[in-house]
Amino acid sequence: MKLSLKKISTITISIIAITTLIGLLFSLENYVAKAKDLEQLEIRLDQKIIQDKIDFFQTQIWKFEDRYGYNVEQMKIEIRDTYRRLKKRLKEAEKELNILMKEEN
Repeated sequence: MKLSLKKISTITISIIAITTLIGLLFSLENYVAKAKDLEQLEIRLDQKIIQDKIDFFQTQIWKFEDRYGYNVEQMKIEIRDTYRRLKKRLKEAEKELNILMKEEN
């Protein structure tokens, strides 16, 4: 069996191309984020956003309590409504965070 120079170069180029393609596929698999990693990242980001909301609501509630006291009945109606709305939103955000924490585990 006689191999010409053209056949040898074609075989060599084919082997190099296949090897390069296989190496590229393996490196691409490590480069691209996996769906599981993205899902965990999304949950952590959602937790951070909700935690920031909780911190904001709690800070606002403390400001109301510092300024107007803890007795809700003595507050003006508009202030009382805002205070109660903040308390309600705080509880909702805490429930939402608890649900996300359960999803993560």
